[in-house]
Amino acid sequence: MALLYDAQLDPGKLEALSAWLPGQPWSGVATGAEVERVSSYRFDDPADEVGIEVHLVRVPGTEAVIQVPVTYRGAPLAGAEAHLVTEMDHSVLGDRWVYEGTADPVLLAEFERAIRTGGTNAREFIRTDDGDIERFEIAAVTGEPVPEAGAGADAEASRSGSTGSGATGSSAERPPSPTTLEGTTTVPLGAADLEILRFPLPVDAAPTDRPVLGRLIGTWEGQDTPQLLARLVAH
Repeated sequence: MALLYDAQLDPGKLEALSAWLPGQPWSGVATGAEVERVSSYRFDDPADEVGIEVHLVRVPGTEAVIQVPVTYRGAPLAGAEAHLVTEMDHSVLGDRWVYEGTADPVLLAEFERAIRTGGTNAREFIRTDDGDIERFEIAAVTGEPVPEAGAGADAEASRSGSTGSGATGSSAERPPSPTTLEGTTTVPLGAADLEILRFPLPVDAAPTDRPVLGRLIGTWEGQDTPQLLARLVAH
């Protein structure tokens, strides 16, 4: 589960994304455009130090859903200056550094774990003066390992649940080198690559000529057809 606070944020999440997305060549978001929330989902950091959230947003009046993973940290992530989305004031937690999640090893490790083990996103609860209230308007996300698609070391890693990347929780502080091409951000993780779709597609609408070791799929309010969010592919 993920425990959130009923807090004031400055800047707000959508405000920060609206300012950051126009600077990303892959986004197609024009300068000055504001994005609106479609849905979101979270994973838990096993060390309980880094907040992991994936925003699904769109520009009002358009249909394309944009996927933006971010992490929230209580201190800067060394070597990740180029991937800073914003610095944020949290009325409960204080200063937060918000990073583009494809460059944060903690988020990548949780994506990979969920895919290889068939994990799901975290349930979300908001802490208020009246108690903890569960949020239900979030995406339902599930990992789907496909060990039979791989071979050799990759297939064995899928069966064992090994991440293969060496990234385990908050202790892994080596910012990776993501690259984005045609709406897919690729991050090398040892024996496999993690592909995160910036524009989720129906599962069968994103073919690849590389062996798929597993997928992360999701549905959300208004989107009942399972959408491909990310996948692990063999080298």
